[in-house]
Amino acid sequence: MSPLPSVVALLVASTTVAQVVPGASPVPAPTVSAQVLPEIGRVKTASPVCTAIRDLVVPSLQAVHRANVRYAEVGVRLHRYVQIVDNEDYKKNNVYRQGALGQLDIDTTVLKREVLAIDKALGDARLSEDASANDKAIATLRDQLEKLYVAQSTRVNLLQEYVIRERVAVNKADFPGDAFGGPNAPAQAAPTPVPGTVEPPRGMPQFHGMAFADAQAIDTWVHDASAYAHAPEGDAARAFARVAQQRCR
Repeated sequence: MSPLPSVVALLVASTTVAQVVPGASPVPAPTVSAQVLPEIGRVKTASPVCTAIRDLVVPSLQAVHRANVRYAEVGVRLHRYVQIVDNEDYKKNNVYRQGALGQLDIDTTVLKREVLAIDKALGDARLSEDASANDKAIATLRDQLEKLYVAQSTRVNLLQEYVIRERVAVNKADFPGDAFGGPNAPAQAAPTPVPGTVEPPRGMPQFHGMAFADAQAIDTWVHDASAYAHAPEGDAARAFARVAQQRCR
């Protein structure tokens, strides 16, 4: 199970303090959800580290969690896509294959939007290199977010390359001899591994036209990409929690 939802709740609780109304009976703080972060009746702490956690780290972790949920759905769609490619009836008409690729295009766009949210946080002045140089806690936040960004962006770039290659293959079949009939796009440079984690998948999955074997190949590829994306999450969650507990209590 991903540690992100629970650490988001912890970070929100650590970077806010209950608002006390004179003469009023104490009211228990509302339960914090990983998806909905209640703000009513609470006063946020204002230290640079705490505001960076609240405004930059928490939204980034939520983006990572959403991306992970979406990619799990992508894995199911990729499995079905390979089955379509190997189905003799569907080979007679590429409309089914095109439709499946259209959904994967949408998935890629959504995943890139989540990665962009992390990139935006890293571009904020509160997590700049200058700020990191002046505060080890800020440096920790930035370092861990960068690792999450590399992992997430690598995974979505692999998916995007796969979809592009499949579109070229479909267009080549639909328009033989046309401009689409050239060779597939050259492979991208091998992605850079996240230090101390598993290797990302190398290249594209290899298919042989046999439904069972091809389904296994795509499932393994999806699993390896997910393992790579999840690898830095545990260390990041622990680092963020430690900074929040030390600096925002």
